[in-house]
Amino acid sequence: MLENPSTASLEVAEKKTQTELKPTTHQQSVIQTLKKQTFGEETVVVKKKRKKIKGPNPLSCKKSKKKRADVKPRTNTEETKKRRRRKKKHKHAVASIESVS
Repeated sequence: MLENPSTASLEVAEKKTQTELKPTTHQQSVIQTLKKQTFGEETVVVKKKRKKIKGPNPLSCKKSKKKRADVKPRTNTEETKKRRRRKKKHKHAVASIESVS
């Protein structure tokens, strides 16, 4: 009875048969030239890339408002009233001219 060959020897035998069956570099170049003569030049079809759908511009979007939890509602009416400020009246240049003369 014969034992089965080991996996290493099987791999070596497979590689050897592949290299023997594969054409040499000279044979490959001859095959390529014959293909070009009989079938013509290979035309490579270039597919156009589709544009992706992009999201909105982050600079043009409104920012979400943050809720304030620490703000206390005012109950006193005095505190809620705003202080009225009066506009100061400036003396015109006419008055300063009269005082000079």
